Amino acid sequence: MQIKVGSLKLELKPLYTISFVTLTAILISLGCWQLTRSEEKRQFLELERVRLNTDKVSFAELFSQTIEQLQYRTVELKGQYVQAQQFLLDNQIHNGKPGFFVLTPFFVNDKSAILVNRGWIPAELSRSKLPELGIKQVEQVIFGRLNRFPSVGIKLKDGEIPTAGWPAIIQWVDSKTLASSLSYQLLPFQLELDANQPEGYTREWKIAAVLPPEKHIAYAVQWFGLAFTLSILFIFHSLKRE
Repeated sequence: MQIKVGSLKLELKPLYTISFVTLTAILISLGCWQLTRSEEKRQFLELERVRLNTDKVSFAELFSQTIEQLQYRTVELKGQYVQAQQFLLDNQIHNGKPGFFVLTPFFVNDKSAILVNRGWIPAELSRSKLPELGIKQVEQVIFGRLNRFPSVGIKLKDGEIPTAGWPAIIQWVDSKTLASSLSYQLLPFQLELDANQPEGYTREWKIAAVLPPEKHIAYAVQWFGLAFTLSILFIFHSLKRE
């Protein structure tokens, strides 16, 4: 197929044309997808900002609302830690070092507790040696942010089942499974203990949106730039002088 433009003609070879159209469509789609992700991240960050500045979660809301409604909101709870029954969430990396998140049940009433993520603690060189997890077993007030349990890349089979003895090691968190090893219920989300609160470890809480919106826009520009470059090359190689 040929298209004449003055003294020039555009020779469109079927194979090259199909390849060009396909690749260009893919590149433009990737650019549009990155723009969509950028807007999603912007809305996500705005949601976090609004919720962090919203009134603290009430005690009743802990039991009446879902994590979708409570995520990133702050809460102040009065109760008591359960020192004898703590969990170590395995394979947590901090500054390139392996370790655990320490999840400690905190009674909010006679029948229910919330898992408090007290932060990251390094693992010993010997996997058989577990860290000491001392904590005051007195009534106290704690403050933190509600969030989903830490996500993992691959959920190993039976990884949610705690090991024998205390503290118990788990590979990922399922509150119902953990509650079955206890004599009380667990709320289906965690409280990330505020960095200024005592009796915690290394705490650098982050949000799920790792890449900022600007990064996605930069990626979109790259994809659109590649599509533009490909178009220029296609036209340049297809143009012939009569």
